[in-house]
Amino acid sequence: MKENACEMGSKIMMIYDQLFNRGLIRGSESLSNLLNDVDFNDQYYICDWHKSFKKGEFVKFKMIQSYIFTKEYARVFKFDKTLYALSSSNFFYFTLIYCEYLHILMNDCFSKSPSFDSFEPKVLGEVNVDIIPRLNHGFYYLHQNLNLRKKNVEFDAYIYYLLGLILNKLKRNDEAIKNFILAVQMEPYLQSAWHELEENITNDKYLQCLNAVQDCVPKWVSMIKIYTNLNLIDKSFEIFDNYLEKFKKNVNVALALSNTYAAIMQNQQSKDILVETIERFPYCIDVLDSYSNLLFISGDFHGLLECCKSVVHSNRYSQKTCCILGNYYSLIGHHKTAIVYFRRAIRICPTYIRPWILLGHEYLEERNVPGSVFVYRRALELCDDHRAYYGLGQAYEIAKMYSYALMYYQLGLETKPNDFRFIQAMADLYTELNKIECAKKCYWKIYLMNNDSDTLFKLAKLFQVSDERLQAASVFSKYLMEVNDILEKDEDKISEAYLYLAKHYLIENRLDDAYEAAHKVSIDQEQVHRILKDIASKKNALNKTNVTAITQVKLPINQKDSLCDVKVADVTTLEEADSDSSLMDVSIFSENSYD
Repeated sequence: MKENACEMGSKIMMIYDQLFNRGLIRGSESLSNLLNDVDFNDQYYICDWHKSFKKGEFVKFKMIQSYIFTKEYARVFKFDKTLYALSSSNFFYFTLIYCEYLHILMNDCFSKSPSFDSFEPKVLGEVNVDIIPRLNHGFYYLHQNLNLRKKNVEFDAYIYYLLGLILNKLKRNDEAIKNFILAVQMEPYLQSAWHELEENITNDKYLQCLNAVQDCVPKWVSMIKIYTNLNLIDKSFEIFDNYLEKFKKNVNVALALSNTYAAIMQNQQSKDILVETIERFPYCIDVLDSYSNLLFISGDFHGLLECCKSVVHSNRYSQKTCCILGNYYSLIGHHKTAIVYFRRAIRICPTYIRPWILLGHEYLEERNVPGSVFVYRRALELCDDHRAYYGLGQAYEIAKMYSYALMYYQLGLETKPNDFRFIQAMADLYTELNKIECAKKCYWKIYLMNNDSDTLFKLAKLFQVSDERLQAASVFSKYLMEVNDILEKDEDKISEAYLYLAKHYLIENRLDDAYEAAHKVSIDQEQVHRILKDIASKKNALNKTNVTAITQVKLPINQKDSLCDVKVADVTTLEEADSDSSLMDVSIFSENSYD
């Protein structure tokens, strides 16, 4: 019996959905090509948003859906240009515009990095200007298209999210963030928009708007990450304790909590959370990726090797797998092999920013400054990532182009204001350029941010270089009080601090304090002996002065034997005046000096 056209269309649609839902993409794509040539029974609509399509659009959408999963983006938005104007469905319109966005993004990445040979010059000046990434004007066209539609059609959460993506590519970050916030206000469970907010929010001016969003698990997970990025660690833990305690075994919650512990340098707690999560989800590539980062930071060769074996077994050809393998080879010093894996990750997914940044790090290890500059700039075109700015600063510092290095460190600090590494790099660079005052302010700000004793030592050395003796002594004293609570101490630095204090107290005639400080010095014993000799000389001279003062006392008449009644204690000496002084009593240095 011959099937009529409507029955055939409905049967094709049913089988297409079965193939697509089972992941049989190639079969569903072939079958979808028939949908345009048969009639379709309207009774197949199963959702309200299906009914928002005009006649014939739903069939075309099913075809487009299969093209998306086969990454034939150009085939989607060139399928039927009239649908841009005709479709009244935001769902359908989003699909068309998003495919064009992905096509521009993918085509841009592949066209600029086909072989990596273009950024292998040996000298920075040899970089071809044509290969430096530029903003693609296709994004301007998409933005214009969306603005025209906004005049006639009310946008939904997904269109606002897409508009935010495009504005991000146009480097209009504040406008992008506002659109992402609109998206999550309309649809609080829109996880994609939350991901973008996590990456783009760098200050607290948007927190009030985010807190007004309806409470839900995706919101709280993302707020943990946002608070962590803003260095508001207490609020991150508060959210977990108040809202997410019962979801602590969830992968997303575990990753967010692990990242928070890692941000405050509690790597062991972060590892414990990830190890427990890996036991429950041994093939989750995101968890293994985060775990590999901690192993890389801690220098755990064997642990990272086991992690590599796990990811290769579970997902050999993932871009994240390539990054984990690249990190392993970088850790054992095989930088050329690491470069191969990071390049492979970029070829698999050119829009994934992490391998670009890691590749830049490896080029720096190989002292290929032009190559590192290129890949860092390419990473910045994908996303304003603070790590790329930091890498560019390092690259230009190696090339001794210090003004460029400072510029990129400052840009990175704007992207992530609470990251003290940028201030540290700027302080070191100011010291190198002999801009002592700027370096002092940077080191003091670093100390206020993380209470690092090494930063105090560097600050004291700057005061020493600028011949500000009292301030140097004050900061050295503060440094010594800080290191008293540290188990692993740098004995050379401690000795250098005591040596400076011994000289300072000697100049101030605080001989007992100078003597005590000198005996705690374990380096440069020749200087220590000279200081001790000077202390002894000053004490002898002081004692002679005291004796002279006693012998010059006029005896009263008829009291010739009263000399024995005059006690040495009646003459106040410098030693006795300073006998109650402490080695750490210098209080000139004010905590508000460099606010």
